[in-house]
Amino acid sequence: AVKRLGRNDISSLRGVDPAEAPEELRCAIDGKLLGAPVLSPYGHVFEEDTLKQWLTTCGSVCPITGKPLREEDCRADATTQQKVLDWVKAARASYKIKKEERRRLRQAEMAEQEDPV
Repeated sequence: AVKRLGRNDISSLRGVDPAEAPEELRCAIDGKLLGAPVLSPYGHVFEEDTLKQWLTTCGSVCPITGKPLREEDCRADATTQQKVLDWVKAARASYKIKKEERRRLRQAEMAEQEDPV
């Protein structure tokens, strides 16, 4: 089973900016990073809760195609969920590397100030 991170979980992680997520990892309705992606029979990926809200508010119609759509027509999208997790891991790793580089640079600058040539 693929680990699931909710949108709130992801946005609270240091070094992960959901606004920088690739388009294919975003909900087709609200454009936000997917936490619990579901795939429609028409091939569109939505955040589960966002789609539920859409269907409740706007009726049983796909927000992209305008064709009939019910919640039970959609299925959890484990492939996209794994891609989101991989992207989050890569973003965290990149953040940690950049943070370490900044720390080393500060140390070098402080050492230079303490011992000018």
